[in-house]
Amino acid sequence: MNKALLPVFFTVLVVASSQAQTIWSYDFDGTGSLTTGSSTNTFVVPPTGGGTNIFRIGAAGGSFTLGASSFGSGNSLIGKAPGTSSINKFTTFNWSDPTTAFSLKFDLRMSGGSAGFWSIFAGNGASFDAGGTTFTGNQVFSALRLAYGASGTITASNRAGNTYATISGTGLSQSNNFSVAMYGNNSASSIVYDGNTLASGRYDLWVNNTLVAPSLTKSEIASGTLIDSFMIYGENSVGNTATFEIDNLQYANYAIPEPSSSMLMVLGAAELIGIRAFGRKRE
Repeated sequence: MNKALLPVFFTVLVVASSQAQTIWSYDFDGTGSLTTGSSTNTFVVPPTGGGTNIFRIGAAGGSFTLGASSFGSGNSLIGKAPGTSSINKFTTFNWSDPTTAFSLKFDLRMSGGSAGFWSIFAGNGASFDAGGTTFTGNQVFSALRLAYGASGTITASNRAGNTYATISGTGLSQSNNFSVAMYGNNSASSIVYDGNTLASGRYDLWVNNTLVAPSLTKSEIASGTLIDSFMIYGENSVGNTATFEIDNLQYANYAIPEPSSSMLMVLGAAELIGIRAFGRKRE
């Protein structure tokens, strides 16, 4: 073994480890449902290190249920929206080692009505930590709203600053299965993930492995705020018909960045000296 390589190798190893880049996954293959009140870390158990969750049912019906998945074997999480703005909510907050970047991925199927909304948020603040509250603009980085319409339509909108604007060309619709991914950057400079450059204060929306909405403007959260929470909630579906089914949900405290040139050099050195103790976590 070339001992001259060891100081450099172990110095960079410590730096790489301090980033604590982690992907967490939810397992919805249990049983149970929630039709009233709230549940914390019991109805669905969050992954280790992945924070705390709250499920909440408002005052206008609807539910969260673990039922047969539309995406394969096992169960998925199926949400029925309430009939008013008294939200039904699933939030996960305070995950470990937050950074200014995040990833959120899941399989999605929407169905059941010509009215109602389901929204997906990422950010940091008390509106994520509390069961009964809606979002607070200056705590939200990304806000994606999905509106249920006539003839099985879905209209997607992004909350840029404090104003929603329609996102065209997502291909989202009711009664079809989709894979959805969101990658966000709240740092002061651009980042790179899987060869894609993401500017400061922006997030990318992917549907079925296609970048359908690049560089969406963030909401009102201050630049540099660490992102440690996501939230999904439904509202305003008369008759509780707007259904939101998700499965294979993954979230991460980073945006799956490409390895730096220095890391590639270190990995090469590790191969030379026979050490394969670490590597970059990928999807």
